[in-house]
Amino acid sequence: HRYLLTAATSIVLVLCGTVAIVLTGQAEIVLKSSSKKVKVPHTGKWCAEDESFTKVTLKPVHDASIESLLPLHDLLGENQFEASEIIRVGDYYYVICDSSWAVLRLHRSLPIISEQNQMIGVPQVGFAPGESGFEAILHDDTTSTFYVVQESVLHEHRGTYQAMVTQLSMPPPSRTEEHLQQRLNYTVIETCPSEMTFEGTSKGFEGAISLRGKDGRLYILGLCEGNHCKEEEKGKDAGNGRVVVMTRKQATNEFGCVWATVA
Repeated sequence: HRYLLTAATSIVLVLCGTVAIVLTGQAEIVLKSSSKKVKVPHTGKWCAEDESFTKVTLKPVHDASIESLLPLHDLLGENQFEASEIIRVGDYYYVICDSSWAVLRLHRSLPIISEQNQMIGVPQVGFAPGESGFEAILHDDTTSTFYVVQESVLHEHRGTYQAMVTQLSMPPPSRTEEHLQQRLNYTVIETCPSEMTFEGTSKGFEGAISLRGKDGRLYILGLCEGNHCKEEEKGKDAGNGRVVVMTRKQATNEFGCVWATVA
């Protein structure tokens, strides 16, 4: 059999603060299957000994550390980039780090030390105390806005742990001299908690995607880090991963809104 995988956009990996373009443009990957059972690469031994490894794995075209992409003045003293999510919108990649409140906007060509690459916001200062805890960034074409998802945050007056979904408006990319000299920042439109609660701060939503339903509503699908959306032993119960489907609703809480669980 022949399996065709068409890549209409770039496939990008973010590992340890490095952005790698694995495959760009319109391309087809042809994988030939045989009656021989394919071994699952659970260990590095498969990578080292299997003769087909180099023939069936994607190879990076270009990679660069995030620090090498930004001009020195745009780093704002930041030297830690724990990249947790990346999306592509137009000619730019948007990258978030769970240790930083800034959003990185990188041109898809990944030019080195370039003004085309920008840090939006201040890494050490955000709309809440501590590190950002950003685990997902989403783009909504309908409203041309972005959403960032914080994994799990303690609400002290209620004693509950909930993910926080924040809608952001980003400044448009520009190459004008006046724009390049400005310190870019995003605008927070609103922040809403998830109806879904967690047991602590370390096993909330580890990733998310969004889509518009036939009803016109925006839905966010949050992937729980732990099995059963739980921590400790229950969270290690393999085969019980969970995706939580949410949509925004009005609420009587201090935020005036909640991302209610619908599935």
